[in-house]
Amino acid sequence: MSIGKFVKNLILNSELSNQQLLDKTLEEFPAANTSLACIAWYKSDLRKKGLISKRGQPSFKITEVKQVELTTTQKIELLKVQLEEQLNELQRLEDLQVEEYNNFEEEKEEETQE
Repeated sequence: MSIGKFVKNLILNSELSNQQLLDKTLEEFPAANTSLACIAWYKSDLRKKGLISKRGQPSFKITEVKQVELTTTQKIELLKVQLEEQLNELQRLEDLQVEEYNNFEEEKEEETQE
């Protein structure tokens, strides 16, 4: 799971403060360079996409379990986030494959030169 996905999941599924969100993130990803500004950016991004309430407005959080129908716009934005994360993961895997192939080719070339 990416740091972004981890933070967004915490924001969407908890009532943690920004500092608590940061602490949990750094606990899960100790080498991360995540800051309070990053946490604020994720919240702002989720607000713009309509996935969390705007400041000063009632929270979307529900105290009882209810089935909530997302608007078409919210569904689209959620799908965009999921697709972006999947594309990033595919790109990371492709980069790893290219790196492995390049290393293989370099080793092969070194062997032929010996």
